[in-house]
Amino acid sequence: DKKLIVVFIPIGTPNIETAIDKALESTPGAVALVDAALYSKYWYFPYIVGEVGYYIKGTALIDPALANRQR
Repeated sequence: DKKLIVVFIPIGTPNIETAIDKALESTPGAVALVDAALYSKYWYFPYIVGEVGYYIKGTALIDPALANRQR
């Protein structure tokens, strides 16, 4: 989950739960993440634009019943 910073004002607040949900939604049938790692990234060009966000990496635990149903 990431949000923009315009001039010096953040446009929202990144959310860890949203980052996890997006990671699970990216793999059909995923119900959990194993060996997950959470990263925070930030960049900013002063008085112009920037971005702040949470990124999560891990191995998806897949429920075969859900994976077959989503195809």
